[in-house]
Amino acid sequence: CLYYQPIVSLHGIEQEIYDVLIRMEESDGSLIDAGKFIKYIENTDRMINIDEWVIPNALKILSQHRKGFPKTRFFIKLSKQTLTKPNFIEWLQSLLEENTIQGSALVFEISETLALDNLDYAKNIISQLKNLGCEFCLEHFGSGLDFSHSLSVLDVDYLKINGDFVENMSKDSENQAAVKAIIDTSKQAGKPTIAEFVSDANSLALLWRLGVDYALGYYIQEPSADLEYNFEDDNL
Repeated sequence: CLYYQPIVSLHGIEQEIYDVLIRMEESDGSLIDAGKFIKYIENTDRMINIDEWVIPNALKILSQHRKGFPKTRFFIKLSKQTLTKPNFIEWLQSLLEENTIQGSALVFEISETLALDNLDYAKNIISQLKNLGCEFCLEHFGSGLDFSHSLSVLDVDYLKINGDFVENMSKDSENQAAVKAIIDTSKQAGKPTIAEFVSDANSLALLWRLGVDYALGYYIQEPSADLEYNFEDDNL
């Protein structure tokens, strides 16, 4: 099943955007986070099946939601297998047409290390997605030793800071320094930053002072099965 977590503006342009997440529902109704089952299939072709379930269902839900909230946009993750899959763009274009959704309503994301390890495929898919009007995000950004290199070789629109640096960053000066360096580099490149795993008020305050553009995390709102966040009443 799909869950959604709002991505809220701190210094960025005001938007109504959600991170699309996947959960597995047990027979007793309990939920399993993606991290607990994706790791067993992330290096197999079964990841294509995950993407081919997530994307059509997300677009169908987004199409319905945008009838009442036409500015809503989704961030959707792509696997390495889909990145290299022939005819993915044609398949996606047919889904956009079927659901009467413009590409600009979608931001696709892959991890920085995955993009760099499959650089030619990443460049190609980013270019084709942009031709459809979609935007692109590097997640887990800052994982590489030289993250400025990623910005020089990949034409991306958003940078999602590695959550390992953000989570409880208020208690770790090294993580604070890493986040500051990422934000400073991103600003020089003119790329908006997104901080994930924001878990407490102090971290959120630090991120605001450091100038991060957007944030998401359990402190702001836990993932939900409903698209219910009130972006107009954002007091962050």
